[in-house]
Amino acid sequence: MSFILKGIYEGFTYRKGKKAFHPLTSLVILSIQFLSMILADMPMLLCIAAILIVEAFLARTVRENVAAVKAVVPIASIAFLSITFFYMNIQHSFTVFLRIILGALAFSTFAVTTNLSDIARSLERIGVPPRFSQVPVVAFRVIPSVISDTLNTHLALRLRRELGTRFSIKNMIKMVAVIVASSLYRAESIAEALYLKGFGAKRSHFYTYKVSLGDLSRMIMWLLVFLLIILNKTNYLVLSIF
Repeated sequence: MSFILKGIYEGFTYRKGKKAFHPLTSLVILSIQFLSMILADMPMLLCIAAILIVEAFLARTVRENVAAVKAVVPIASIAFLSITFFYMNIQHSFTVFLRIILGALAFSTFAVTTNLSDIARSLERIGVPPRFSQVPVVAFRVIPSVISDTLNTHLALRLRRELGTRFSIKNMIKMVAVIVASSLYRAESIAEALYLKGFGAKRSHFYTYKVSLGDLSRMIMWLLVFLLIILNKTNYLVLSIF
């Protein structure tokens, strides 16, 4: 369990120094990617996988992407085995497995290269109220912190020999108690920080985000992939009717 949390922390946390993309275009591209994965069949999923791997190398996020994929492999494997067992359809099971892996890969690249605060600022600049633009950012920022607290709690209890190697309800209660106390303390600190920063008030912005040629190229490429998937689905429906 700890290696899954460690993989999520390493694979879905923003890192400075990586290839930076425009916040809003990255958000739109991520939405297009998820829609494409949901609608795509196996050949198009493999095409999407190739594009995501190339993007990972260009954005220099290969290490984080590998950590994210390793973290979701157990979840994808459970989905694969469940669908295979209940529906006896290995092809459909593998399609679902690949969609989960590709979803983790796409979201990892987005999370590692995109600062959530930049997304909030960009949304405010286009007229989204601060309360609505900042709440998701705060929520997503808390997740890595909670995972980090969980890993540190697990390691500390193991070093103090208060946590056994075997699973037990007593060990789980100890961990949950420490994590809840740490989360409440962190929530109080975040609430005070937001209050001092004037959470919900209109803010001035001194930095503008420009859409680069790379952002436009990514947007066009993923729109073309999405259109190809839609055309493929349309042709399949027409052929099935006639």
